[in-house]
Amino acid sequence: MLIDVIPLKHTLSTDPFLYSISETWKDDIQIGSLVEIPVGKNIDLGVVSKIYMDTPDWADTNRSDTFELKPIIAVIASTPLLTMWMIESILQISKKYFIPIHKIISLFIPAPLLSRLDKKNYILEKTSLPEKRNPPMRTIHHFLSRIFSPKDLVAYSQKWDIFCFPDDLFALSFFPKDMEKSELILNESTSTKKSQVWMDMYHAKEDIIIWTRRILYYNLQAYKRILYIEDSFWKEQFQYPTRIRTLDILRALADHTNIDIVIVSSSASLDLFADFRDFSIENKK
Repeated sequence: MLIDVIPLKHTLSTDPFLYSISETWKDDIQIGSLVEIPVGKNIDLGVVSKIYMDTPDWADTNRSDTFELKPIIAVIASTPLLTMWMIESILQISKKYFIPIHKIISLFIPAPLLSRLDKKNYILEKTSLPEKRNPPMRTIHHFLSRIFSPKDLVAYSQKWDIFCFPDDLFALSFFPKDMEKSELILNESTSTKKSQVWMDMYHAKEDIIIWTRRILYYNLQAYKRILYIEDSFWKEQFQYPTRIRTLDILRALADHTNIDIVIVSSSASLDLFADFRDFSIENKK
């Protein structure tokens, strides 16, 4: 069996690396599993991005003069840390911006989170996933004469929703005082708290999440709908040596996830209409 792995530290390209698996680890491998791998003279951790049940035609392992196919060293966590749609989004963003793939995956699974999970031996509870719509909702709600307000947030709110605001101040100002405690504004003030939030979201500890666009990098499999508030002055995240548009992150998620996505805007940009032409448009008054 062969697998593609995205290394977490050492890459120079936008493509995963190919490895073989011994019979010892064959039953422990899943898409999103964390494995230990050799990368040149280094030992690295990586996330499994693809599993080949049969040897692909382009990987002729008999031609040792072409490349040496190395086996993984060990499976560190068989429980998937990333979903298939997160991995596909990572690949898409890496190729779009031509950024080494390890830099993109570090946005979705940062080193402090791995350290925290390692202390817990990567033990994560299985979460019952909510039933998703098929096909998922893809729509733009265009507010024509006013802006999205805290009252609208209450009206929109459903169980297993994620509200994605431009920044911390937006999120805090939109949190209605009359909402129940089951709603959560995330506390990312330290790496430890940010890692705890990741695990709480993985386990769906809160019914509704209200936070910033950083939430798009989390594992959202336990939630049903993303409500992305598009109005903002901050449309990019700096990632040396370039900047990544948040709309490109959302576009990648829309291309691969089965989570409903609603984009709310009162001053929609041309980029929004151009990049999300497949979304239906509903005018709101």
